[in-house]
Amino acid sequence: MQSRPGRWADLFTTVAYATPGSVIAIGLILAFSGAYGLTLYGTMAILGVAYGVKHLAFGVRTAAASLEQVDQVLEEAARTSGAGWLLTLRHILLPLIRPGVVAGWLLIFMPAFYELTMSILLYSSGTMTVGVALYQLESYSDPQAASVLAVLVLIIVLVGNVLLRRVTGGHVGL
Repeated sequence: MQSRPGRWADLFTTVAYATPGSVIAIGLILAFSGAYGLTLYGTMAILGVAYGVKHLAFGVRTAAASLEQVDQVLEEAARTSGAGWLLTLRHILLPLIRPGVVAGWLLIFMPAFYELTMSILLYSSGTMTVGVALYQLESYSDPQAASVLAVLVLIIVLVGNVLLRRVTGGHVGL
């Protein structure tokens, strides 16, 4: 059974993922445009915050699923043997949940790599993303270069998917 903080974290990440990217971007613009003392608008940090908010559900869900598969007996045995919490985490939990955590981060990376909805609202001259560059090439200047970039993005996502399948033993990915 999941704890109350775990349920709240799951709820907040799921709601953030279900929220349209344009709504998240506008909320971040309003929150970080300097009105409340913190100015992130126009920096790469606001893009990182936006991607983190939008795609954190993948990381939370995969990490939680990995942790649920670890039996409590292993932690109890470590504590009985004299291992502290940090030693138990380092030598027992992390090696067992590593494939799930890596899978979660790759599942976050792949859609964030070519994301356009939030990026088009949050980018500035020094923070152009792949999605925005692809959109600008296709719409305004060079459709052939856009095709090449789209193929490169496709290759990177497919390679990420193959790595994801190898790390997880074929359990996650296409």
